[in-house]
Amino acid sequence: EIRETYKDQLKGFLKPDPFAQKVLNTSSIIEYDEKKLAELYKSAFDSSLEAYLYFDTFPEHALDIGVVPACPLLEEPIVSRSDTEFSRFVKALNATDWVRAGHEAFPHPQDGLCPYCQQKLPADFEEKIAACFDTQYLNDIEAVKAFRDTYRGYMLNLYHIFSGNLDKKTLPELDLEHYKAQLGVFSEKVKNNITLIDQKIQKPASVVTLEDITPDMLDMNYITMKINEKIDENNRAFAERKNSIERFPQVLWGMIAHRLQGEIESYRSKLQ
Repeated sequence: EIRETYKDQLKGFLKPDPFAQKVLNTSSIIEYDEKKLAELYKSAFDSSLEAYLYFDTFPEHALDIGVVPACPLLEEPIVSRSDTEFSRFVKALNATDWVRAGHEAFPHPQDGLCPYCQQKLPADFEEKIAACFDTQYLNDIEAVKAFRDTYRGYMLNLYHIFSGNLDKKTLPELDLEHYKAQLGVFSEKVKNNITLIDQKIQKPASVVTLEDITPDMLDMNYITMKINEKIDENNRAFAERKNSIERFPQVLWGMIAHRLQGEIESYRSKLQ
């Protein structure tokens, strides 16, 4: 069965006499696993074998939860402490967030008219609006906005690393469906978290809690490491092709001689 499998490597020795002489003259008898022999054959003679790029992983420090962007303000109500007559009126209506959002949408009234009801605004309208929101309130909102940009940039960088791996030519036998599925889960959770941050910016008095996606990052890294192990195995085989070509005939004949040890000993004992 070995001879049938590796006929191309036994040319000139397939007939009984030359085959028998070759076995009798094989001094290096080797006990070798057939699966390993097949792997050695592939590394030596598989013309489709080539080296592949490794999958990129995210920077090692990114695994430290301490460097993942965080913002304690998300879980705290952000409220204005202003105490003007107009701000007390707005607070009584529970409309602080609505007034701020409405003013941001139309920061420069046209012709002194309200952009919503088209009635004439008081001359000191801008001053009254500004007085509704104390400095700390405005600074906290800006801090949340800055966090959103930092968080989005950080996660987008990780996503580009993960998704960029799919653009690489890789081992045909690799099944990347699990990798793609996990990448989709990671992406969706990031989008949901950014939506929550946007909600906080629109309604600073609300409390939001982001989903911890560190486990998903670790899962992506683990899957990537496993893929790289297979790529590394392939690349080492490719790099060792020359040695494999030289070694294969020795291992093949040594294995055949080992399988025929009983016959060889019986043959030699009859010659004595």
